Amino acid sequence: MISDIAGIATAVGVLLAVGGLRQGQRQRIRAFEDFYVSRYWLLLDRLSLRVTTGHDDGEDLGEEDHKALLAYLSLCEDELDLRASGWISDATWDIWRKGMRTQLDHWPVSKVWSQAQQAAEQGHGQPFTQLRRFMSSGPGGEDPCELSGWTRRLRGLRGWIVP
Repeated sequence: MISDIAGIATAVGVLLAVGGLRQGQRQRIRAFEDFYVSRYWLLLDRLSLRVTTGHDDGEDLGEEDHKALLAYLSLCEDELDLRASGWISDATWDIWRKGMRTQLDHWPVSKVWSQAQQAAEQGHGQPFTQLRRFMSSGPGGEDPCELSGWTRRLRGLRGWIVP
């Protein structure tokens, strides 16, 4: 009888310990996500009104706008790397991937993205390996995270109820 109670208490203790570790992992993931969201908004704040509103008047982008948009492409590459490493939750990834696709398909980001791809093909600038793969993978964009569903749940990338 006492051994049965001890076994149950041990099992409950293990479950609580796993739950605590998972919660700590989820907090670390949320901190990464918050940091990258802050970086995104800082980049947006650097853009001119013309670029922010998407008003393409046919003129070239200013140097500051161009630098900020290149920094945005680097941010996207970093986000894809983090996702591939299992540091971005499924829910956040769904929002980010849609945002990346939208931004990269519209002016002015599309213009800078096109120039960055040409530079990479010529061996200049950043290669944007993850971003190129993501953009060439179809309209939804391929998920670079290859972890299984249960591994995602245990690492705190996915909730327990979500399929």
